[in-house]
Amino acid sequence: MNEPANEHSVVEVPQSKPGRRLAFAALCFCLGLILGIAGLKVWLATKPPVPTKFWSGTQLDGPEVAFYPRSSPDGRLVAFHAMVDGISQIGVIWSFK
Repeated sequence: MNEPANEHSVVEVPQSKPGRRLAFAALCFCLGLILGIAGLKVWLATKPPVPTKFWSGTQLDGPEVAFYPRSSPDGRLVAFHAMVDGISQIGVIWSFK
């Protein structure tokens, strides 16, 4: 008796060569690396520049050396230890809050 060909038929699938598989993996890796570097360059180029902080001050008359500044509980005064002509003194100034 003839049996149907579908029940016991075997289909062989051709195996790819290991060298081709390795070459494909290397190609994918290189393309991913190139795309990643290009994306990083674009991202860094489109980032806004970090603004530089600007600070200015005016040197006032008074002692050249001051130590241990402490603010008052209400934050309006600042007391400090100052050296003027080799003599230890206590200074008090208004803070600018």
